[in-house]
Amino acid sequence: MSAFVVAIGASGPLAERQVAAAIDALREQPALRVLGVSDALQNPAIGGVTVARFVNACAVVETALQPRALLDVTRAIEARVGRVRGPRDGARTVDLDVVFGLELIAPVADPDVPHPRALARDFVVVPALQALARAGRSAPHVLREAERRLAFGARLVPTPLHAR
Repeated sequence: MSAFVVAIGASGPLAERQVAAAIDALREQPALRVLGVSDALQNPAIGGVTVARFVNACAVVETALQPRALLDVTRAIEARVGRVRGPRDGARTVDLDVVFGLELIAPVADPDVPHPRALARDFVVVPALQALARAGRSAPHVLREAERRLAFGARLVPTPLHAR
């Protein structure tokens, strides 16, 4: 069994509900065991494609699946929750990314694990560290380094999740 950090994000007026639905869907997957979930954090959009606010969280899951198969599971959850793929950094109903593999010795190319932009995004690093702590897992060194390097500020606001 391997553990992975899955980042969950959504935007728009139903963002909290969509993130909660995605977390519930992760818990319902027979091939996954959710070990820990972060608080949800509200933050402004990045990239200039949309102005819709985002809500982000992370979950630590344990599975026998390989990264590609896990990504397929997360994509099926996205489809179930209503995601339609649009422009990069644009508004989205829900987005799940496999961002870290805790037992991976070397990076994986399909999908990219660790996620190539995860360490530069406070809305991934902060909830990933929180989910790992709640799962009783040590954070990878690169994640701790990212925490020290990034300037975390008031842009990340805790927000309650709404049930489906």
